[in-house]
Amino acid sequence: MLENNVLVDRKGVLLKTLSILIFIAMIMSTSNFLMISVNASQDDAGSGGDAGDSFSTATPLDGPGNYTGELNSTDVDDYYNITLTEDHVYWINVSADKNVNLYIYDSSESEMDSSSGYETITFSQAIKETSYYYIRVENDYSGYNSYHLNITDWLVQDDAGSGGDAGNDFSTATHLNSTGDYTGFFEYDGDRYDYYSINLTKDYVYWFNGSADKEMGLSIYDSSQNELDGYSGSTSAILSLAIQENGTYYIEIYINTDSQSDYNLNITEWFKQDDANTGHDAGDDFSTATPLDTTGDYTGYFEYDGDQ
Repeated sequence: MLENNVLVDRKGVLLKTLSILIFIAMIMSTSNFLMISVNASQDDAGSGGDAGDSFSTATPLDGPGNYTGELNSTDVDDYYNITLTEDHVYWINVSADKNVNLYIYDSSESEMDSSSGYETITFSQAIKETSYYYIRVENDYSGYNSYHLNITDWLVQDDAGSGGDAGNDFSTATHLNSTGDYTGFFEYDGDRYDYYSINLTKDYVYWFNGSADKEMGLSIYDSSQNELDGYSGSTSAILSLAIQENGTYYIEIYINTDSQSDYNLNITEWFKQDDANTGHDAGDDFSTATPLDTTGDYTGYFEYDGDQ
């Protein structure tokens, strides 16, 4: 009798174990079916399927606009490529149900900017040359995640009325024909520095005034690209410079914070020096000392950076 009861108990355990295994198998089967169904119904950016998983398989976008996509635990990355235009500034925005990472790469697959977060990520990108660029949306969540991707052609640069972006270095500096008021745009990741060149006149003293909404810097260089004066660390910078010789000088204006801003640049011809009534700047050393005809009272001007 005892043996029969033991057999019954063992059969009961076996039946329960078998039932649990069947239940687990059904769940796994349903889970796989649901995953397959999700993948089968994907229509990332209206492509009719899943967006590419690498640079080489990136899904092309027709242009700026609004797009939607889906990610999950096995479909972690969606890559897109899009043609962007020189001198344009674009806003790239992604919003998702869960955490995502957003990247932009140039045509050489070098990262230009990235950001991560929950709900909404936004950054701007100034474009240096017309080409195709890559946008990558990466799932930073262990499960299903849907997202909205927006690309906006925000503005066309017209730095100092040039019709485009100012030069990015000394060799490509945008030439200014005269002193005056100028405006421009810079942003930290794609267009941090703007360079200008201008012809300045010996014996004159000039003011250089730069201002922006974000922390910025301003520097002045001579024709040999030696820095003559500079200031950084505020939303405005004012420099004065006494010119020792006629020639081309360079102005560098740049943004210090990971952001973007319009800026104003003013260059003023302040006055011409007339040290000791000579009509110009007095000599800078013994060999160029300015002679005085008589004893008497004289006036002059000096400044630390250009005419010490």
